[in-house]
Amino acid sequence: MTDDIKENAANQIDLTADIARLDAELKSLREATRTAISDDDLGDLITQLEDMIPEGERAKLPTSGSREHQIFSRINAVLKTQKAPRVPETDTKRPALTTPSTDYTGLPAHARIAAGYGKA
Repeated sequence: MTDDIKENAANQIDLTADIARLDAELKSLREATRTAISDDDLGDLITQLEDMIPEGERAKLPTSGSREHQIFSRINAVLKTQKAPRVPETDTKRPALTTPSTDYTGLPAHARIAAGYGKA
């Protein structure tokens, strides 16, 4: 039985080398990801998000701190403005002061007579 145990131990694969290799690959992928997302890209994203926010709300946003914190706060502000109720624009034209004259020529005779009696 001890021979079987020794044989099984000899047949088991040493995973420490594979784990170390995978760990090194993960570290290199993390570094590649960090370099792919540069400060310029994050700055462009912040600028695009600020364009979606009303001017009054932009003053409240943080300008210091990490880029991720700034992006997160701007996303929240955009979502907040999207959920706000929209008020339609008020019609600012002046109303017409003269009433339009009604054209009675197309009406039948009894309707024209009735309209004439209604004005007096």
